[in-house]
Amino acid sequence: MLYADPRMEDPYFKRTAVLICSYSIEEGAIGFILNRSLPLRVNDVLPEEQHIAREIGFGGPVSDDQLFFLHTLSTLQPEAIPVQEGMLWGGNFNELSRLIQQGMAPESSVSFFVGYSGWSAGQLEEELEAGAWVSDYPELDSFWPKSQRDSLWKSKMNALGGSYAVWANFPEFRGEN
Repeated sequence: MLYADPRMEDPYFKRTAVLICSYSIEEGAIGFILNRSLPLRVNDVLPEEQHIAREIGFGGPVSDDQLFFLHTLSTLQPEAIPVQEGMLWGGNFNELSRLIQQGMAPESSVSFFVGYSGWSAGQLEEELEAGAWVSDYPELDSFWPKSQRDSLWKSKMNALGGSYAVWANFPEFRGEN
């Protein structure tokens, strides 16, 4: 998990918590911002999926015209990519849709995202070295269920203490540009 340094000014990543789902030195990294909700539902962006009135998060600025999902449906989505114990990325969307319709995929088991966060080979290492991110390896229950995600970044900064806690508790300036 990556937590944006409090001084980060990038509007896409300011005060975010990003779950890294895929990483390799040769290819870079892919992740999803966990604490950025959007005022959209799946059926708003995919009208044919009218039975999926579930929230969507902003996963990041890459491929922001695509829908992605994370879930805990390991035995029901065998094509999914393991992220960590109990957490998977992607799979068969048609099968997921069917599972939701049949009540076999409760809202607490699936998170949808528009776009993802991506880093090319070496880019994330450079950003970590420059101090743009704080990283750790959280347990699944620290960000799942989804109800805890809005406070992920602030909780981590407070846990780090010192100037991190000061920044976390300082209101975000939203002045005119």
